[in-house]
Amino acid sequence: MELQLTAAQASAVTGLSLKAINKAIDRGAIPSTAKAKDGVRKRYVSELALVCLKLEAKGLGELLSLATWLGPFRRFVLAHLWDVEG
Repeated sequence: MELQLTAAQASAVTGLSLKAINKAIDRGAIPSTAKAKDGVRKRYVSELALVCLKLEAKGLGELLSLATWLGPFRRFVLAHLWDVEG
């Protein structure tokens, strides 16, 4: 199961502002899920999405848009770094 973080937690982990995290979620730059608990709805992002967002913030976004390389990056990470069969 993949770790899911709230926008506030994601901000603390990445060092990016909460506004930047929420903006990325709002524009669909990173995938998110919404869950409600006790009538309060929170948005969650995966740790992989945060890695991609942090890389974009560090300058990779100047070369390629996040939407362009998120899919290939996710496939690479899942195939090579978290290979449960190998």
